[in-house]
Amino acid sequence: MNHRYILSLIFCLIQFSPMMCLAFETIPSTQRIPISVHGVSGQLDIIESFLIAEEIDSQDLVKALRPQINLQLKYLVGQINGLEGGLELHLTRINELEKVESLSNGLARYRYTATINAVLSSAWVLSSEESLSLSLYLPKQVDELSLKAIYDRYSSDCIPNPHRSYADTNYWYYFRPQAYYCPLREQQASEQLISIDLVFTPHPEQMSEVYPKYESMWSDGKLVVTSVYALVGGLLGEQGQEAYEMVFKDLVRTYGTPIEINNESLLDRAILDFDTPMIEATFATPKGPLEVHLFLINSLDKPSHHDGDELTNFVDHYNALTQVSDLVIYNGHARYGSDNTKLDAIGTSLAQHHQLFFVNTCASYTYGMPNSTQRVNEVNQEKARPSDYLDLIVNAMPAMGHEIAYMNLRYINALVLAQESYQSILKDMYPKQQMLVLSSQGHDLKNDRVQSDSAQVEAELRIAKGQSASGCDAHKNSACMPYYIFLILSLVITRRTFLSVSNEV
Repeated sequence: MNHRYILSLIFCLIQFSPMMCLAFETIPSTQRIPISVHGVSGQLDIIESFLIAEEIDSQDLVKALRPQINLQLKYLVGQINGLEGGLELHLTRINELEKVESLSNGLARYRYTATINAVLSSAWVLSSEESLSLSLYLPKQVDELSLKAIYDRYSSDCIPNPHRSYADTNYWYYFRPQAYYCPLREQQASEQLISIDLVFTPHPEQMSEVYPKYESMWSDGKLVVTSVYALVGGLLGEQGQEAYEMVFKDLVRTYGTPIEINNESLLDRAILDFDTPMIEATFATPKGPLEVHLFLINSLDKPSHHDGDELTNFVDHYNALTQVSDLVIYNGHARYGSDNTKLDAIGTSLAQHHQLFFVNTCASYTYGMPNSTQRVNEVNQEKARPSDYLDLIVNAMPAMGHEIAYMNLRYINALVLAQESYQSILKDMYPKQQMLVLSSQGHDLKNDRVQSDSAQVEAELRIAKGQSASGCDAHKNSACMPYYIFLILSLVITRRTFLSVSNEV
């Protein structure tokens, strides 16, 4: 039992609105603050949606139907991308779910509401104080035949690029019914789709600047960066390889000849490619040593370019380096989230080691890094705010290969100088990517000024979590019960007295 539950119980006992009784249980205990400068972050509420699926006899409909609802909601990704925005789809909250009718052939119609964190272009959201109503489309059913029928009917029209090839398994990512050339734009109904209403409510505008934890990152006297470049192709050349080469050469131009390097010949090579797939170098900077580890890989499935090359043990290298790195960057394809899942499955975390993770793939905001976040929370579970030890940089929109080197260097150089806020850095990023920083800190962290008050902050947070030294612990609540019982009885008596007086009047 926690404080939210206790307060909810109190309000219910004195017969406040039922919505008040539920509100505390739907608020997440930890929430990352989205920092955006090219868009407006907020909450996207699905007012009402329906799904036709097999009739299920289960006490936990959310658990039973969540995979199908997740697949249905994927079709929002392409539509929101078409509005120059993105969704934190992996953190979708299903608020209500019920069966509304049984259908033939063992099917049933289910109704649900949901909430998804989102970011939209400021061109659509003109004011942080006004909500935006949207009408979008979802599949009625998500079985293989139904989704294939949607693809067959609309893939020739409702797509962003008619010159590309698509498949029914990834059509959700490219679905653009708002486009002027899509017949759905003029239709009110479809055999395969339903129209749903959504409301986007912007988060309150964040006035204070939020800073990376520079002091924590430099606490050991050096900055450690691990950056991975997967092959991504490109119109004029291999953009992953080009970025790998450009980042290293620009670091040499900026900070001079490395004081340590794994291969001296790297400094004399005109081209750094598959024959030189790993660069480990340390540069001298006014702030202290900058240690970089750069990897050029084929993909997460097959990192090595050749049998027996330096990338044979890439995962072992990566796991060891993620323990000590202050900045981790992965540049590559998302492959509709499958590569993000593979990336999230590797890496390790150390307790009380703050880290900044830049997931530079298409729509990385959609897929998140749930396993990495969980690892950080687990190793820091004794701390009042475990999530403080990981900030994520993600893209709400597709990433651009030609921007890889610039964006990597912008973050590395900013961490070396240790002066700028996240907002200042984000302003220099490619606007079309709608890049966000997801930070658990929502206040001014300039140069870690709050570190001097860390003991006080920690104490306040522990009190807020019910961990004060008074013996009244919300997680071990036997000592708290007399206080809660007294409070509840007092409120009930007060309410009854008030109602009695009101009736007499």
